[in-house]
Amino acid sequence: SSQLGLPLLPPYFSTILGCALGFQLLEFLSAPISRILFGTRYTTLKKATRRAWEEHVVGLVHALLIIPLAVYTRFYSPQRSVLENDKAFGFSEDAVPMFCVCVGYFFWDTIRELRNFSDFGFIAHGAACLVVYANAFRPFLAYYGSGFLLWEASTPLLHFHWFFDKLGMTGSLPQLINGVLLLGTFFTARIVYGGYMTVEFFHTMQSIQHEIPAVQYYAYFGGNILLNGLNWFWFFKMISALRKRFVAPPPPQNGTD
Repeated sequence: SSQLGLPLLPPYFSTILGCALGFQLLEFLSAPISRILFGTRYTTLKKATRRAWEEHVVGLVHALLIIPLAVYTRFYSPQRSVLENDKAFGFSEDAVPMFCVCVGYFFWDTIRELRNFSDFGFIAHGAACLVVYANAFRPFLAYYGSGFLLWEASTPLLHFHWFFDKLGMTGSLPQLINGVLLLGTFFTARIVYGGYMTVEFFHTMQSIQHEIPAVQYYAYFGGNILLNGLNWFWFFKMISALRKRFVAPPPPQNGTD
């Protein structure tokens, strides 16, 4: 851990590993549980879709765990002032459960993507998130961990949207309600609150620009700009996807020449 530059990691490594193994166990159990719950609607899916289903189950559970942990760390932790007073290099014991679950998840995700090797982009995403959140044990930018993990507030609804499609419920009322909630939550958590967090993040990064390597500074700065751009891209993509499902095309007009 000292060679990795993560001196605070050793006491929590077993917890992180346990979280990763827990997510692996969940992936293993999701198939038999889904067969019981959904029957032929699950078993008739293509093999690749069933693998994606397992990934969505684990992603859903991770989001349902990480959101309340992030809310607690950000707004209710008795130690939150420790992070607020040193946004760049502060560390709080109350944030440890959140980071252990998060790092454990992205460790599992990275290993899974390497094992399947279906898309380099997914591997890069998992590995990048693993490095960024593991750096909280350096400590570095632990204050922003809870803020940016609150972006996950819309993630359960995104998983539900995917499950509705695979269960033959595309265009149904439940999917419509879920879609409206998804857009509202995504806009609030990622666009509005995410924008606020980004301004604060940039201010902190500029204040420590000469205390960290230039590569690290520009990697974090550029990565944040990229993620915010992707949030806007995904937001408009979701609007387009919902319109295709729920807005009927105009009837053809029988005009005369």
